[in-house]
Amino acid sequence: MVFDDGGGSAVFVMQDAMNVLNDVTINGGTLQAGSNNITIKGNFTNNDIFSSGTGSLVFNKGGSQRISGGSSSYNNLTVGGTDTVLDITGNITFKDLNITGNNTKFLCITSGVNITVVPAGIISVGASGTLDL
Repeated sequence: MVFDDGGGSAVFVMQDAMNVLNDVTINGGTLQAGSNNITIKGNFTNNDIFSSGTGSLVFNKGGSQRISGGSSSYNNLTVGGTDTVLDITGNITFKDLNITGNNTKFLCITSGVNITVVPAGIISVGASGTLDL
């Protein structure tokens, strides 16, 4: 799923939750999730603006997934499923990080990346999850 305003200043406002079977790419414009969750089976690339609102961004492919592009802020970032490995390549800010599921991992593979947890934020790692920074 690609969001691209063609160089304008479009704002894409989600009205419902999204379940995306492939990648989500923001090439231009602003994607506003509001209180809606986005479940992604592919990668998330943010080349413009993503506003997570109070919703969750859920990665649960059961394989390798990636967050890339510019700096992004997330309300609730969840890595779930079985054998899901989420890696990040850019600066990231989140309120809550949940690593759930069976053998799931959150990795930072690029040096010099800033990971920020907002005040009162929570990092939760399940019994079979891994946080590797």
